[in-house]
Amino acid sequence: MGSFILTSYAIPGIRDAKIQPDIDYDNLPDEYYGNVELTKQLQDSLIYSTKTIGPTAPPADFKPIEFLYYIISLKHEAASLGWITNKGIENSLDKKLDNAKKKLEQGNTTAAKNILNAFLKEVEAQGCKSSHDCPKGKHLTPEAYGLLKYNVEYLIDNLTN
Repeated sequence: MGSFILTSYAIPGIRDAKIQPDIDYDNLPDEYYGNVELTKQLQDSLIYSTKTIGPTAPPADFKPIEFLYYIISLKHEAASLGWITNKGIENSLDKKLDNAKKKLEQGNTTAAKNILNAFLKEVEAQGCKSSHDCPKGKHLTPEAYGLLKYNVEYLIDNLTN
């Protein structure tokens, strides 16, 4: 069984995911017939809940500083989920986002874009585009890579000078 690909024009966000099998209730062993509790236990034992990335609508009323705060929150959640596997890389990304935030707060979009482009270069250098092709020494899972790369690109594309 391989992976699947989802193509969307939305930006990626962190989503809850639940995976459960389609149970063929007609072919369960005899002890399950009429035993609602046992059937529910079986069904619950087969459910897998996790977090993943999925399409998210961009903000209707785009405000660069608010969107940067959103990216910062995504980065923190990605780290807490283990999608950023090195504390030094996490700290480096934090510093770049914090510096970009300061520049945006000062109204210096050119400097903010430069810092965000440096952020993207680090994401590219440290990220894996696919879980099947992730060289040793990379510290951003494909989830962190896609989440950070495409949201920061969206921010840069929507910053005006």
